[in-house]
Amino acid sequence: MALIAVAVQAETAAPPSVLLTGANVPRAKALALDAALIKGWRVAVSERERVVFETRLETPASAGPPGVVLGKVAPPAQTLLRIRADFTATGDGVRTALRATEVWYAGTRQQWSTDVTGPYRDNLLNALRSLREQWAAIAPQGAARAAAASDAGERRAKPRASATPARAEPSAAPTGSIAAPSQAARLAPEPLRREHAASPPEDLPVGVWAYHAEELAVSRGCELDERGAVLLREEDGAEVHRVDCRDGTSMLIRCDRERCRDSG
Repeated sequence: MALIAVAVQAETAAPPSVLLTGANVPRAKALALDAALIKGWRVAVSERERVVFETRLETPASAGPPGVVLGKVAPPAQTLLRIRADFTATGDGVRTALRATEVWYAGTRQQWSTDVTGPYRDNLLNALRSLREQWAAIAPQGAARAAAASDAGERRAKPRASATPARAEPSAAPTGSIAAPSQAARLAPEPLRREHAASPPEDLPVGVWAYHAEELAVSRGCELDERGAVLLREEDGAEVHRVDCRDGTSMLIRCDRERCRDSG
């Protein structure tokens, strides 16, 4: 009975999460997508309020199905690690929660999966902390202060989780990954006056590289308004964004896997 209770508790325990103060769901999702793709994860599922990333593991994160545990079935060469990110809008912003699942024999009749959120908890917390820091760097001024205060409070309340991964991490960023804002700042576009009317943030399209477009604009002195980077179009593997600033100006920025630059 005790073993059953432990299993149920593991499955129902709340997953690691973080509040992105002042964010909306499209921008929180775009930020998470951007961070995962840079590290080489594949997007398996993408819906309005959730996304699932996956990568291959050379070393399993769990003991595996009963047949493997008992030595009756040979383990696969690799298993599949899936990270599910859920984005829930709240009155203060968006709460982002992460869960980890390992899949054995993916795509076969033997497919078997198990929750590995526990073993990966430190890694998931590190990812969420990084996500909040990235959001604080580009958030509207008030939201950025709130996010920074929240992070400082967490650091005082408990020790920082170890940066050493408990299990195999996904592959490093692909060669030619997007340039940091400091490297591309000199290529930033001059702001253009906009005349368009404001639209609800939830109704605006957000691209995969939205975070980097916003980061580049911020490095040029733009204080992002609630719209942030809006995806105008996709062309030749790149995205063209309009980044809106609080002073009524906009920047047109083109981003691909190598860098962001002026699209004007």
